[in-house]
Amino acid sequence: MGKPDSQFAARNRVMTFSSSNRWRLSARWFLFPYLLFLVSAGAVLLLSSDLKELHLQLNRFHSGFFDTFFKYVTHLGDGYTVGIITLVLLLFVELRAGAFIATTSIIDSFLVQFLKRSVFPDHFRPLHYFSTNDQWHTVAGVEQHNNFSFPSGHTAAAFCLYFSLALVLNRKWTSLSFFAIALLVGLSRVYLSQHFLEDIYIGSLVGTSVVALCYPLFYRGTGELESRWGKPLITIK
Repeated sequence: MGKPDSQFAARNRVMTFSSSNRWRLSARWFLFPYLLFLVSAGAVLLLSSDLKELHLQLNRFHSGFFDTFFKYVTHLGDGYTVGIITLVLLLFVELRAGAFIATTSIIDSFLVQFLKRSVFPDHFRPLHYFSTNDQWHTVAGVEQHNNFSFPSGHTAAAFCLYFSLALVLNRKWTSLSFFAIALLVGLSRVYLSQHFLEDIYIGSLVGTSVVALCYPLFYRGTGELESRWGKPLITIK
């Protein structure tokens, strides 16, 4: 028998952990800081008697640097980013990883849109309440939306995408980095006044939960699936 393709072996070295080890590592470095966010943000929400006033209080903290920073960071949670990363995984990294992220992203998007349009259609965005408020800060060049505030789609997509990537790559610093990116996307939605804190709170739960439920369908047991499922569509010689 010939030697296995060295490039393929190197590319998939990060995929060789068992599903239980992969889950434990990602739980430690992605889910633990996420739990801290849930507890701290949840406490703020519970202690706030008026969530609209809370948004105005948060809105007071702004600067030119953060206007620009969050204006671009927010795009790390949009559909274009999810699509590009999924395509790269499918074509050049691993079919299973790409299929995993594509599946979780589609389910996440469907669930968020269902909640926005069918369950909570009367939840408006900050624009609806603060458009005539002189104290309300907005970022130049960012189009404000009015409807379908709850939950935050960008936040759900970001936590879905980056938690999936943390599970696929299964490394300490990448998991921490992916959590930081997902959190920054969520915070950007509040900073840009596209959503309230409660919107990103629930959005993050939706995205993370979808990944946790779908993960066993793609990564189960200690062995890898058949070789073709573990290869990309395009193998670079």
